[in-house]
Amino acid sequence: MKFATALISLLTILPVIDAHTIFQQLKINGVAPGLGVGIRLPSKDGPIWNVSSPDMTCNGGRNPIVSHSPIVLPLSGGDIIDIQFKPGIDQSHRGPVSVYMAKVPNALTETPTEGWFKIWEKGVVKNDTAKGGVWWAVDELRANNGWVYGIEVPRCLEAGEYLFRGEMLALHDGAYVEGAQFYMSCAQFRVGGVTGDAHPATVSVPGYVKYDDPGVLHIDDKHHPLHDFENRDSHNGKNYCHYNPCFVPHTDDHR
Repeated sequence: MKFATALISLLTILPVIDAHTIFQQLKINGVAPGLGVGIRLPSKDGPIWNVSSPDMTCNGGRNPIVSHSPIVLPLSGGDIIDIQFKPGIDQSHRGPVSVYMAKVPNALTETPTEGWFKIWEKGVVKNDTAKGGVWWAVDELRANNGWVYGIEVPRCLEAGEYLFRGEMLALHDGAYVEGAQFYMSCAQFRVGGVTGDAHPATVSVPGYVKYDDPGVLHIDDKHHPLHDFENRDSHNGKNYCHYNPCFVPHTDDHR
């Protein structure tokens, strides 16, 4: 009852906040367990700018977690997860989407800074002159009512409890230090149906990204903002460099 009340209060607040968004719903193999179920929802949908802040892990701090779901959702290797960012993000906000996981002793109580590995990423989807030259992952989710589709759970994972961190990065102010905007939430999963023992390369969150990483800070000798970065002949968005590129490969060798 407390969770349901807090969730209703949260959803009353979020739609009136301008331009911003947060990961607040998911589907597992096309089935939605319910809005906010299994997800740690912050009280606000504003971004995190400080990449050294502990709020980078699962949000919080300036956006306190007021709806901490008491549910750990069951998951199997090979399952397909879709995640939804709402409210609708402003059209000026464009950039990549990434998903991380971290194995934890208890998905309800742990918020680790170490042990995170990337399982999915999407940056520039395609070049499309009708959409301003470049079609980003955030443009795609906006067109899909906030949904990001087709995130496969690696089959090579060890069984156990995990946090699942969905992150959107808005680069429209990325020509300035602390201009890039990070939006994230964490979901809580218990992974079964796997026999793997993979130990992928991991990163710390915070710590996995720096202010001057090329996928975060778009500065050249003319101090170009994002739209100029996208349309330069030598780049045109196609060579976007993902920050922290390591991720769990989805190949037959790891299934």
